Amino acid sequence: EIATLGVAFNRMADELKARARTDELTALPNFRAFRERIDAELERADRYPERFGVLVLDLDRFKKYNDTYGHSAGNDALRRVSQSIRETIRAVDFAARYGGEEFAVIVPQVDRAALVAIAERVRASIESLPAPADGAKVTVSIGAATYPDDARDRDTLFQAADARLYEAKEGGRNRVVAGGVSREPPLTL
Repeated sequence: EIATLGVAFNRMADELKARARTDELTALPNFRAFRERIDAELERADRYPERFGVLVLDLDRFKKYNDTYGHSAGNDALRRVSQSIRETIRAVDFAARYGGEEFAVIVPQVDRAALVAIAERVRASIESLPAPADGAKVTVSIGAATYPDDARDRDTLFQAADARLYEAKEGGRNRVVAGGVSREPPLTL
């Protein structure tokens, strides 16, 4: 009986640990899990001469979306966007809900050109999500930074990607900015 209790206790502890690192709404890893993963990625990149990238994504005009369609529609948009991100990135990439309407993705073993291509694929995937009956289409702005080109520590690397996210917002939204590289969405007629 003690063994059964021990197994049950260990299972509960594992479940609590997983819940502590998972965003309940989107089922993506949360901010805590992101920080743990980026620290591990930095250690690995220092040990082996590798590059990796960080994407910071923010839904465009999301406060207005919530104000117009309600928080339930906003939560649905966050779930749909998180699913789109999960389906669009590579299996080795690590997506997380960073907070609010902001997401982050760690992209291992990538150069700047490949990072921009992945970011653009994510942006286009989100833009192509159909609008639900109780909401509207959503778009996303993305900032990208690479290790070690843009920074050699977690906070500075994230700040570089975040600054580029704001460049994307100021440049008209629904675009990718990555260290001198800006990808605007194609024009549709």
